[in-house]
Amino acid sequence: MYNLFIITGANKGLGKAICEILFHESPDNFVVSISRKLSEEQKVMVKNNHDRFLFIELDSIKTETIS
Repeated sequence: MYNLFIITGANKGLGKAICEILFHESPDNFVVSISRKLSEEQKVMVKNNHDRFLFIELDSIKTETIS
């Protein structure tokens, strides 16, 4: 059973660090990263770990990106 973590603002700074810590902390952690852009490191994580890491592109200022 997975532990689900949803992190916003996750492509830089504190959000990115939290994503990385939670992802590497346990193989039972599933991390959802929500941000305007996907960082280069996260592109690799999505490609290699699609069963434990999901990226959602969302800009909360632009309501058309919210569905």
